[in-house]
Formats: sequence, C-alpha cells, structure tokens
Amino acid sequence: MKAQTRVAHWARVREGLERTTDKLTESDLDYSPFEGSWTVRALLLHVAQEELGEFICGMIRVLKEFPPEYSHEDDSTLMSIQELLRSVHRPTVDYLEPLTESD
Repeated sequence: MKAQTRVAHWARVREGLERTTDKLTESDLDYSPFEGSWTVRALLLHVAQEELGEFICGMIRVLKEFPPEYSHEDDSTLMSIQELLRSVHRPTVDYLEPLTESD
C-alpha cells in the first residue's frame, strides 16, 4: 500500500472517530458495556495516549519510553477529550502527509 493511501485511510478512520465523539454527551463518557470494562472516557483517553505514544516513540523516536496514560478523572469533559484527541493527532498528520514512498 502506498504511503499516501495509508494516510488517506487513517484520515477516514479519524473522521469516523470525530463523528462518533460529536454524537456523545457528557453522560455517555461514563458508560461501560459491562462491569469491569473500560468507560467511553477511558477508551477515548487510551486512543489519545496510543497515538501520542506511537508517534513520539515509534515514528519520530523522541522518547524511549511510552508516555503514561492520561488521567481518567471524572473532570475530563467531552470537549477537553475532543481537544486532546485533536492535539495529539495534529503532529501525526503533519509528519505523515509529506512522506513519499522512499521515506
């Protein structure tokens, strides 16, 4: 698969995540499908942590250790989580978009 095809694929995946979070309410963040499972809040924070970790440890190798989890505290609002997701995604896109096949 060509580099730009991969970038376009993940852009569509990200758009789906954004559309999904736009449908959520604050109370949805505390939903978990069964006892002991992660809440929606925890899953979204995990997505942010994974992207940050894969970018700074895997792609650009700035850190040798994976970053710690984001706090799952109840004061994480939907808006703050959406902004976190955007803020960790921006550097990834900025890095990936100019890549060529030789990269």
